Amino acid sequence: MLFQILLLALLPSLTLQYSTCTDASLDYQGYTYNVDADTGEKIWSHCKFPNPKFDYSRCGLTATDGHHWVCDPDYLISSQVDVVDLALAMIQTNTSTQCSGPDGEDQSYIVAVALINRIRIPDLQDSTTCINDCGEIQPTLNTTARSATSGELDAIMENFADQLRSGWALGSCGNDVIILYAQDIDKIHVSVGYKASTLVTDSVVSKIESTFRTRTIRAGFKLNGLLK
Repeated sequence: MLFQILLLALLPSLTLQYSTCTDASLDYQGYTYNVDADTGEKIWSHCKFPNPKFDYSRCGLTATDGHHWVCDPDYLISSQVDVVDLALAMIQTNTSTQCSGPDGEDQSYIVAVALINRIRIPDLQDSTTCINDCGEIQPTLNTTARSATSGELDAIMENFADQLRSGWALGSCGNDVIILYAQDIDKIHVSVGYKASTLVTDSVVSKIESTFRTRTIRAGFKLNGLLK
């Protein structure tokens, strides 16, 4: 019972309307993605999603050490991933110190990017919808029966990005921002920590999201200053 109380307390606000799953078959099975039997494509969950702080190769990075800020496991920007990574690092160099990190280091604003080809789509309208032990919304949507609405997809993106920001824990004082892009549904969500919200305001978030919606992913990065 204590675990369930803590789980619900820590989940993003989207998930609070759902109860904890009681069916053990809906628990997290240890895989961060499933594979589409027809296309072979990976369908990603936020659970155990690669972390650019140490999962270099799984994030599509050529680096083998150091701090990194982009995870592109489906190679959506392939050869340019390191350029984007460097641009994200420069944001920290060019912004003011906000707090101290766990090792006493100064931390400024931290912006990280996650790019996926396909995102797992839960059914937000099912009468049995619940939250499993990893914070996943269950069950998965049967897309042969219906398609998720645009509003549902926005909520799913928000949940994924917020869970990712919590799991990556890049900032020590809410000074972190996660930009999540899912290519299959062509949506982006920006998850902003409480201290970072003074810099990344709602209008800035809207500008970032609009840029990606109206252009290719590479053009979106260019116009947001992360690619030349």
